[in-house]
Amino acid sequence: MVVAIVALIFAMVGTAAATRVLVREEGRPSAQAAVQKGKRGPRGPRGPRGPAGQAGIQGIPGQAGPQGAPGATGQTGPQGPSALRLDFDQPETDATIRTLGVQDELTIQASCTTLTNQAFLSWYVTSSVAATINFAYTLDNSKAASVHNDGVGLSPGGQESPLGVLGPVGQFERAEVLATYRNANRVITLQLHMIANDSTGRCQLQGTAVPAG
Repeated sequence: MVVAIVALIFAMVGTAAATRVLVREEGRPSAQAAVQKGKRGPRGPRGPRGPAGQAGIQGIPGQAGPQGAPGATGQTGPQGPSALRLDFDQPETDATIRTLGVQDELTIQASCTTLTNQAFLSWYVTSSVAATINFAYTLDNSKAASVHNDGVGLSPGGQESPLGVLGPVGQFERAEVLATYRNANRVITLQLHMIANDSTGRCQLQGTAVPAG
């Protein structure tokens, strides 16, 4: 009887101790859990940059497309001002004043006569409206050359002779002229080559009259 009671006591004591040990083991966190619950450490340094990737293969350009159809023809612009060609060739024995041309309000004429036994070429201008004509010319003969500037006013319908070229006996005189005719509505530029040649007994005038665009 006594032995049975002692054995029962030992059995109870051992069970309680085992229960305490089991509780302690179950309540103790594992080493891995303890590490996971710890604070995070500082970030490590950035690693080196990796090598660049290879460039892709460039594609082959496509073929050019077909040429487009020609566009429509544009409208024709207005005609520009036309030049008046001047041409005079006459012997000094014929003193007729000849009309070389008319450019808008301006009429241009010339004549060849004998003046003190010399060939004399005269240039005439007539304007149908009030105007002016200014000109520069180089006068050249067998002895000397000189440069001149001159100008005249033109009344409506009036005739003026801005310049005369006199060829010495048996010789010539030549003038290269650049003139500007101007009225209230128009500007005309004239370029003239004039020569009085007494050795041939003839006068010549060639040039152009061009209205400003």
